[in-house]
Amino acid sequence: MTIFVLQCGYMTGDTYSAAALMALRSDVHVILLSDQKEAQDGTKRIRSFYTECNLQDRVTVVDAKHWDATSKDIWRAFNKLGENAGKPGVPAGYPPKKGATVEQALPYLYMNFGNKWPKSITWVTGTLAEEFKKAGAPEKVAKLWKSDSIADDLAQLLENYIKEKFAKIDPQGCRENILVVWSRQSGKHGGAHVELDSSFKGLCQIAMHYAESKATVMLAGDDKEPNEAQSRPNSRLNELAATSPQIVNVGEMWKEDFWKKHFAKNTVLAQLALFKYLSCKYKVIHVGMRSGMLETMGLLGMTTFYLEPAPSPSGDRMLAFQNSGIPYTRIEIGQAPGLTARIAQKTINETESKAPVLGKITASIETAAVTIKKHVGFQERYGYIDEHGKVDFDIRGDIAASTYAKARLLEKEKELGITPGGKDRNVIDVIHQRLRGFSDDDFAKILKQIDGALKK
Repeated sequence: MTIFVLQCGYMTGDTYSAAALMALRSDVHVILLSDQKEAQDGTKRIRSFYTECNLQDRVTVVDAKHWDATSKDIWRAFNKLGENAGKPGVPAGYPPKKGATVEQALPYLYMNFGNKWPKSITWVTGTLAEEFKKAGAPEKVAKLWKSDSIADDLAQLLENYIKEKFAKIDPQGCRENILVVWSRQSGKHGGAHVELDSSFKGLCQIAMHYAESKATVMLAGDDKEPNEAQSRPNSRLNELAATSPQIVNVGEMWKEDFWKKHFAKNTVLAQLALFKYLSCKYKVIHVGMRSGMLETMGLLGMTTFYLEPAPSPSGDRMLAFQNSGIPYTRIEIGQAPGLTARIAQKTINETESKAPVLGKITASIETAAVTIKKHVGFQERYGYIDEHGKVDFDIRGDIAASTYAKARLLEKEKELGITPGGKDRNVIDVIHQRLRGFSDDDFAKILKQIDGALKK
């Protein structure tokens, strides 16, 4: 009997575990709810990965672009039903075509997929953890991801790529330990869980600490935050890599000419093969904020630490991996390392929401920034007056207003002793030094776990 799992197009991080479960359970199929009304719908990327894994025949796309209901509205209503919900009634206007409401979309999902409710994508985690206990399960997942036995031609390509990236390390040589530090910016781009986004200062703290003497550090994952094209034309991760000969950047490798030339059809699987290949030669440890890509590293047997601010209403389900012997270990931190992530976490704590909406957070920041820009002192520092008497702000002024707005929303103005027009302090620098990155206690927790896993 087929088991259908509902995944929305913005849930890109859940794709990897779903694919792994499908490798272990032939009865599991995915309903992928695509919705182009969502700014960061990742249906194309999700389908691409399932195709790389040769699972495309077990994925059915339901396109909601002409529906009135958004995929997030449908998801919330679906979750409220619970697993024991009965057969839905048939509303007027069913079956839905254009302009479908939530009330019409839900029975569509029921009646078109075996006359039963699909499982939630969150069901995958615990089920995969249980399946992973069975003999041969890790090998089946590795085979699905073409990381079980890397062919000679692929190994040579990966070796060439590694030599190119590690060239800056010579003549010192790569160390026995490789720490892969992952950057996650998907929440700020409209994906799920803004509170789990990385902070570039936090990445810098970890990378520079270990690059000093304990490990060669590889920076992986996302590079820039949204809207940084003008304010920061250079790569964030390249800037960090330039601080040490023992820090190399493979972030967003899929955009590089080498990757496009050799791995255009297997963009993600080639990344997995790269780290698996490295783990055969070195002690490879991964660390980063909780993400789907980090899950793959644990599922492939590499030591993986994921960071999660406490409390995290969505986080307990991931402990199933750790409890099943998968080397995917949670490090609970007291607060998110980035400002937007901390605002999202504050929203979770105050509203008991599992998924703070990025649009509302962004609107709050923008509203506060507008108020700050009206402050005379702020205009004097960051603005200029044109011939018509209008005050305008350059990019630095916009960044300063947004940065200060975040501190205001976090209720840190008095603690930091800052004012919008203060002459004696640089708002951006003060907030960067005092609010961004990991606290001393959180940083100590992270170091303790990683140090325990390193080769001495």
